[in-house]
Amino acid sequence: MIIMNISENTIQEVRDCDLIDIISQYVKLKKAGSGYVGSCPFHDEKTPSFSVQSGRGFYCFGCDAKGRNAIDFIMQHERKSFPDAVIHVAGMAGIVIRKGHASVRPKIKPIKAPLVRIIDYIAPDVVSKSLKARGDNNLYTFFVSLFGKSAAAHVFKQYGIGSSIYFGAGTTCFIQKDISGKMRQVKAMIFDPLTGKRSRYFEPKIIGCNLVGYDKFLVQCFFGEDLLKGNSLKVAMCESEKTAAICSILYPQFVWIATGGKNGCNMTNPEVNQVLRGKEIHLFPDVDAIEDWRKKAATLKTQGFNVFLNDLIATNAEPGSKDDIADIILHNRAPNGILLNTNDYPVLWDYQTETDNADRWITLNNLINKGAKDALLNISGAISDAEFMNRQNEIEEQLIIARINLAEYVMAFKN
Repeated sequence: MIIMNISENTIQEVRDCDLIDIISQYVKLKKAGSGYVGSCPFHDEKTPSFSVQSGRGFYCFGCDAKGRNAIDFIMQHERKSFPDAVIHVAGMAGIVIRKGHASVRPKIKPIKAPLVRIIDYIAPDVVSKSLKARGDNNLYTFFVSLFGKSAAAHVFKQYGIGSSIYFGAGTTCFIQKDISGKMRQVKAMIFDPLTGKRSRYFEPKIIGCNLVGYDKFLVQCFFGEDLLKGNSLKVAMCESEKTAAICSILYPQFVWIATGGKNGCNMTNPEVNQVLRGKEIHLFPDVDAIEDWRKKAATLKTQGFNVFLNDLIATNAEPGSKDDIADIILHNRAPNGILLNTNDYPVLWDYQTETDNADRWITLNNLINKGAKDALLNISGAISDAEFMNRQNEIEEQLIIARINLAEYVMAFKN
């Protein structure tokens, strides 16, 4: 077995590194019986529940994080792929890898200070073709069925959602851009084009290092983070990238960002969440993650953030459900693709009263009817193209006043 020219023997040498020496660079460990204990680096806790034993692995009794060796730990803690984690641990352990051969130092020399590395980025030209190749993207097909081509293309461009040539037709690539617009990481997934559900036969993959090389140091950020720059809207945070994209169309009163999964970016890490300073943050956890996110919300509050946890989706959830807000939306969509609730107006998760939502839907309907009438007048020649554009501009101004996203208007107009 060869991975990035690293022999299996070398990989095994890396696996055999002293787990205590590696983990102690991240966690303050204390001797306890035959092993060591410390505060878990994967979740917030007051009482240490993270156990480490050389030769046996690590385990957290609080969040169930576990692994057998230093490679497992680095893959989870640093969110690295297996080859990248091997190289990372080898560097910490003093194993020098050159052209498939290893020059092994006899002992690990623990680093006395935290590792400080300059973050690398992914050049725009690396993924430029990916962003344009939407035709065979299963998720794009699904979005078109829900919202129409205009709205689907808008949200894919807004979030930088692309395709991939590496894993066959239909693949979706979620590109993470930080608040400065630099590309941090790429995540590949495959969805069903009819249901929008994630494929059970394709495990999500972090592929940034596949694109730029395993010698690069890539660090994940929030999906959609670049949309925060200069934006005064409230922030809504969910776990799934797909959910953030769907909700950005239906709930435009928020800037939607995603953590990218339970092992995505860590929202309570100050290095990650500093981009949220000064913003009103609303958390929309999956049903099965509500209690975990409740703890994270408490941590964010102690860090000085203005944060609210929305747990309303759990009220009517089935026992054992793993649904998120997008699942609730899709369960209640009408056959023609318009996403409606039982009162026949778009579901809006914005803490307003039903009357407010109904008024908003009436405004949207009136503008749709006006737009359709103007289009017919233009086609018949009753009004000029210039006059038609003037009337469309007036509609857009009224949409802004009503806080209705243009993409939502286009979606409703289409249907």
